[in-house]
Amino acid sequence: KNFYESDFYGYNIYRSTAIYIESFFGGSGDYYSAGNNNNWEPGVPEILPFNISKSKYYWGTNINGNYNNNMLAYLFTKIIPVPDVDTVYLIISHYYDIEEGFDGAIVECKEKNQNNWTLISPIDGYPSTGYFPKSFSGKTRSNNFIETKFDITNFRNLDITLRFVFASDNSVSSKGWYIDSVKISTPDNKKIFYKLNTDTVYKKEYYSDTLVYNNSTINYYITSLDIFLNESLPCSFA
Repeated sequence: KNFYESDFYGYNIYRSTAIYIESFFGGSGDYYSAGNNNNWEPGVPEILPFNISKSKYYWGTNINGNYNNNMLAYLFTKIIPVPDVDTVYLIISHYYDIEEGFDGAIVECKEKNQNNWTLISPIDGYPSTGYFPKSFSGKTRSNNFIETKFDITNFRNLDITLRFVFASDNSVSSKGWYIDSVKISTPDNKKIFYKLNTDTVYKKEYYSDTLVYNNSTINYYITSLDIFLNESLPCSFA
């Protein structure tokens, strides 16, 4: 069945659902960096102690070398809309090799048009101390990318920006921090309502149980439909 503008205003999703995902297959993902002695950069790292995909980019604190000393630098995401749901998670896939006890990395979040950044902590807590009282410091528990989950429910129904904060002291450095992907998702079996807004008419093809919208992968139950959207009368599906 085709669903048109007059039929629906939003859609319900009933699974563990990726609302936003950036894996940097198209390049930098429109992320950007700033700060003191900043050497965050996108690219393909050749120095990691495991095999990686060379068909995509990663963000790293010096993509093929050690990070700078006296560094306090930030990697910023673009603005991300967070749906109004019971629970929502940030999940990052990352690898780090950081001087333990002295240098460190944390994640912060802020609402659009606000100035104050809020520290967000992994569900299991930051694993070490370093430049910050609690942070990613030392090495990941395996010589590979790991996934770390943060509860960001306090930011539901808001447009947010995330920043990845890296800091080092004046001596000794290592490979640093590498971001493989950034995802925002809901838990299993949660029903959510999510609204699409656009001023452009789209026709999308849907297959299996995956919808790709706005560079994000969304899993859902419907296997085939067309969507026609405009700003004055938003369309979506249920």
